Amino acid sequence: MAFRDSSQNPPADRSETAWQAYANCAGLDPAMFFPERGEDHRPAIAVCASCLVRAECYEYGKDEQRGIWGGVSVYADRRRSQPSRVHRAERRRQRKAASKDRTS
Repeated sequence: MAFRDSSQNPPADRSETAWQAYANCAGLDPAMFFPERGEDHRPAIAVCASCLVRAECYEYGKDEQRGIWGGVSVYADRRRSQPSRVHRAERRRQRKAASKDRTS
């Protein structure tokens, strides 16, 4: 696996896709970044680890339905952004207590 020289500076041109020329993954097989369920995603994340344009990549792909963008899998990112069961249960208890207070 060949990595890009991470000592290169990111482009001054900040157009929507100018950063892609500086991505470590440029020229690699895109299938690596779209693993099927159960396939190992760690090689893709390793490519991203030293990439200069991780933030741009993440922003570019954050609305995608699948894939690894900026070193983060869309699935893992979606799970992090959702409230946990404990958090949801606590909010339900708070709403229930608040509604009891209003009826008293």
